[in-house]
Amino acid sequence: MDISTYRLTKDGDHTKGRNPHGSATDVDLRTSPKREVGNEMRIYVASSFKLLDRVKELVRLLEIEGHTITVKWWSREYNIPGEGKVITTELKRRYEELDPEDFYARPETSRSYYADFQGVKDAQAFIFVAADEPRAYNGANVELGIALGDHIPCFSIGALEKSVLYYTVTKCISTFELISCLRELGRTI
Repeated sequence: MDISTYRLTKDGDHTKGRNPHGSATDVDLRTSPKREVGNEMRIYVASSFKLLDRVKELVRLLEIEGHTITVKWWSREYNIPGEGKVITTELKRRYEELDPEDFYARPETSRSYYADFQGVKDAQAFIFVAADEPRAYNGANVELGIALGDHIPCFSIGALEKSVLYYTVTKCISTFELISCLRELGRTI
């Protein structure tokens, strides 16, 4: 699929973000709905490594819209002495077996924290990419808390657990709805 095309689901089921009848329409972001030049924003996208394919696809669509992603946490490169360049996804695999003390002592942990923290603070909008079924999140919830504390407009796509702390998050049921909400926000910034 061309990265400028995504599936637009009409009349989505609000509980799962899917059309109960299963029909969808292809939409070309370059032509319909019209991209609004001048409304580009800096956006932080939070999620889980388990949802990385969804995150990457959403980021491609956001970049087609002209938005800038403040931090691409999944593809950060680290220079590890004696090993060379290693990207975040590889480090995550390696570090899963470390005990907490060793994990937090790694310089890459500190570097990631400061980069992600600043990426959230620099954003004009925050997007939480969640799974189809509600589940717990770790880092993405911390990042969401930073954004909410800074009064950054927050959006989600996917199913979040029931929590009063998600009250002010705009919950979108489709990529189309999310992009429409971002376009509306962009007109006000």
